Amino acid sequence: LSDVAETEVVDDTGDSYSKVNGNPAIMLSIEKQTGYSTGDVTKRIKTRFELLEKENDKLHMTILMNQGVYIDTIVESVMEMIVGAILAVLILILFLKDIKPTLVIACSIPLSVVFAIVLMYFTGISLNIISLSGLALGVGMLVDNSIVVIENIYRLRNQGLSIRKAAVEG
Repeated sequence: LSDVAETEVVDDTGDSYSKVNGNPAIMLSIEKQTGYSTGDVTKRIKTRFELLEKENDKLHMTILMNQGVYIDTIVESVMEMIVGAILAVLILILFLKDIKPTLVIACSIPLSVVFAIVLMYFTGISLNIISLSGLALGVGMLVDNSIVVIENIYRLRNQGLSIRKAAVEG
């Protein structure tokens, strides 16, 4: 480096320091590489930190920010959405009393999620907080819109319209 620039060693410990809970600290910022799961990386780092603390009694590590927690929260909300989709299907069976339109909605939910994830994979979009939140929102909108359309078609069919005409009008 000294061949192309002027370099010098500077002791800036008086200007730059960190404290955690009132104690002197060394701060590390760890970032994952593209293509790796944030949740897996944070779990592996946390496991390694615990191992290092066991090996050295004087070492104490405090995690100040962990994005893996946010990813886990979003994944849990997607799982809750699956429960919500199952409840929506059960309610449709109760109110429509017809299995065919209910099966259309029940099949559209997993197919659209799989299709979205496949598209995300081929376009290089990673599973992160933003993409999972968008996916959760999209599935919710799909269920809502499917219910409205199916109920409208069902209503038109009960008014005597043909299947094709009710589907177009609905």
